[in-house]
Amino acid sequence: MRTPSFLSVHLRKFLRSNKIATLPQLKQVLGTAVDTTVFRKLKELSYRSSYSHRGRYYTLAEIPQFDPQGLWSFQDVWFSRWGNRGFPGGAKSGPGPWSSNS
Repeated sequence: MRTPSFLSVHLRKFLRSNKIATLPQLKQVLGTAVDTTVFRKLKELSYRSSYSHRGRYYTLAEIPQFDPQGLWSFQDVWFSRWGNRGFPGGAKSGPGPWSSNS
């Protein structure tokens, strides 16, 4: 019995077209029910997870066009240059879905 193969190129094409996606969407693109398979393929591509929406959204590292504060949003989903753990120096404020500056 042959082990199924899942190609990261399918994720790259989907994310380049849609900019962001959730884990269920990415599992559907790959044709798998296994989270680990998706994360293994995302790691091959270099990805970022959102800091808003509890990190539920993913994008390729090459897609965001970060502003001078290191933030990028798409369809009200926010990403940080520094990952989903916040801002440099531990600052918790800045533009985002919770502020009036967004």
